[in-house]
Amino acid sequence: MIAIQQSERNGKVVAATLVHPDDEIMLITDKGVLVRTRVAEIRELGRATQGVTLIALDAGAKLIGLQRIVENDANGDPTEESPEENA
Repeated sequence: MIAIQQSERNGKVVAATLVHPDDEIMLITDKGVLVRTRVAEIRELGRATQGVTLIALDAGAKLIGLQRIVENDANGDPTEESPEENA
C-alpha cells in the first residue's frame, strides 16, 4: 500500500492513523511545539499526491508524533484516545 509519495520536499512518514471528520489531531515536534487541528478542516487529495502542509517547522525542528483526539461522551470534553485504541 502506498500511503504518500515521499520526496525531498515532504520527507519521511512520521505517523498515520484513522480518523473521523469530527476528530482533531495533535502534531508534536521535537522542540516542544504542539499544533491541534480539526480533521474536518484538512482538505482531501488524490492518492498519488504529496499531501498537504499541516505544520510549518522551524529550522532544525522535526515532527516526531501525531495523536488523534476524540470527544469523550462522558463529560463532553475532548480527550486523547487510550493507547489501546491506537493498536
